[in-house]
Amino acid sequence: MSNSQTEVKTASTTSVSTDVIKTPTKELSIIKNNVRVEATLKGEGTLVIGGDFKGNIKIDDTLFLEDGTRCAGRVQVKNIKVSGELFGDINAVAVEVTKTGKVDTDEAKSKRIKIEGKVKGRVVASELLEVISTGANHY
Repeated sequence: MSNSQTEVKTASTTSVSTDVIKTPTKELSIIKNNVRVEATLKGEGTLVIGGDFKGNIKIDDTLFLEDGTRCAGRVQVKNIKVSGELFGDINAVAVEVTKTGKVDTDEAKSKRIKIEGKVKGRVVASELLEVISTGANHY
């Protein structure tokens, strides 16, 4: 698939919540685990990625990278929950890296960051950095 720019527009759904990141939303888009996408995504609402994604992501709500996901690119979102793998920079209000999550970044910037999984790179939290004892391992 060639590089392209894709606007994310979705239909109304119910709210989505996570352990740390709780963001009610009216918009939800899903990229399933059997799909590989190479694009630049810009849009509104929440995005759940379960497959492979290469490109930059800029959305005004929450990004969920499910366990098994491989994502490469810059991410600018309100919230991000990483349960899969992310290779790229993060700029967000809240970041959560779960036990299965792996982040390889030059820089992850956020107000609040919770790490249970593995992170490699510079982490900048302006308000709160929470590292669970099994977390913050380099890989």
